Amino acid sequence: MSQEAIYPTKSREDRFSAPSQDLSDPQAKRRFWEHHLAQCRQSSLTQKAYCQKHSLKPHQFYYWKKRLRQDHGKVSFLPLRLPG
Repeated sequence: MSQEAIYPTKSREDRFSAPSQDLSDPQAKRRFWEHHLAQCRQSSLTQKAYCQKHSLKPHQFYYWKKRLRQDHGKVSFLPLRLPG
């Protein structure tokens, strides 16, 4: 029996089947994780099961979940000119 039959591996394309972009680009990496977090919320899977199914590292999943939640709450201010 071959090692592949015992330990099936996924290709790089399978692991990154979400928006396929160069993950060295910060915006592409952000879109990749936004995609997976949204898909996980819509699935009936636990976060751990979703990570296993999509060959994602759970610690990265949780990191990006926290990071994107924090980024979402950021507020920016613009200067305001008052008449007079």
